[in-house]
Amino acid sequence: MFIGDPSKYKFMYCSRCGKEVVFDVDHYASGCQKCGGHLTPTAESVAVTGKPPSPYSKMAALVLVDLIGIMAGILWVTRRRLAGPDEASST
Repeated sequence: MFIGDPSKYKFMYCSRCGKEVVFDVDHYASGCQKCGGHLTPTAESVAVTGKPPSPYSKMAALVLVDLIGIMAGILWVTRRRLAGPDEASST
């Protein structure tokens, strides 16, 4: 149920709505009172340490870089090439 010793936890916050409350084993088991989401116990307040980063932020950045690379590749392959000097004088 807990990762580590429950006596170390002082706060818990809801990952869905962001509400933070004082740690209580009974409230932890029942979930968030506001939205019913899962409560995550922490040793320090989220207001002090900041909200943990989204697990999707790194993935979104990598996908964006990949899309830019793919679009640059498509542009490079489909661009019109100018005729060279020997191709233009062949007529």
